[in-house]
Amino acid sequence: MDVEAAVIAAKTRRVRITLLGNPVATVANPLRLAEELAMIDLISGGRVVTGWAREVDSEQFANNTNPAKNRELFEEGVDFIENAWTTPGPFRYEGKKSHFRQVNPGFRRCRNRHRRSGFPALSVPTRPEWMFPPGYNSKAATRRLATLDGPNTSGKPLFTSSCEESDAQIGEIKAKFYAGYPQVLKDMQMIAGTPDNVISKLKKVIDVLRPDIFSFWLDGPVLSKERKRRDTRLVD
Repeated sequence: MDVEAAVIAAKTRRVRITLLGNPVATVANPLRLAEELAMIDLISGGRVVTGWAREVDSEQFANNTNPAKNRELFEEGVDFIENAWTTPGPFRYEGKKSHFRQVNPGFRRCRNRHRRSGFPALSVPTRPEWMFPPGYNSKAATRRLATLDGPNTSGKPLFTSSCEESDAQIGEIKAKFYAGYPQVLKDMQMIAGTPDNVISKLKKVIDVLRPDIFSFWLDGPVLSKERKRRDTRLVD
C-alpha cells in the first residue's frame, strides 16, 4: 500500500492519498514506517491521510506475530509514530516492544549551525561512534581508521554533540578541510575542474578500476537547477 502511495504521490498533484490502513502491530520497525510515510507526505506536498489497522486474524500468522499481543503492539506502535512526527528530537522511547535510544526526525539545530558555518546545507556531520559502532568494522579496519589524520575520522568528531562551536572553532575546522583539498584532488578521491580535466581523470579511473557501476552525485544548494542539468548533460 505504501509503495503504491509513493507512486501516486509522485504522479499526481491534487488528489488526497488516503491509506486505510497500515498494519502497525505487524510492522517490525515503527520508526521506519514513520519515516517512510513522512517521506511520501513530503513528495505529495502534504496530501497523505494516514490510517491505522490492527490486521485481520490470518495476517498475524503470515507475519509471524503473536495474536495475543496485537492490541498492545498496535497501541504502542501508533503512539510511537505520532510521537516521532510531533516531538522535537532527539528523544528516547522505551515501550514494551519498541526501544529506541534516539529518535531524531530533524537535527534541525545541527543543520542550521552547519549552514551558517559555510558548509553545504545538506551535509550533516556525524560523530565517529555513530558512524563506526563497535563490531561494524573488522579490527584491522578499525586500526587503519585510527591512524588516519583528518577532522572527521575515527576518534576525531567534526562537531561536538551540541553543535554550538564558536566561530573560531568553525574556522579551524574549515581550514583543515581546505588544507587537505589539494591532496584529495591529487589522490583522485574527488574529481573536479573543467570538462577536459574531469573527462581525462574519469577515463583513468575507468581504465584502472573497471567499475561495474559509475554514478554521479550532484547535490547541495550551491548549484541552481539549470546548472545541475547542464553538468549532467556534460557528463553524458
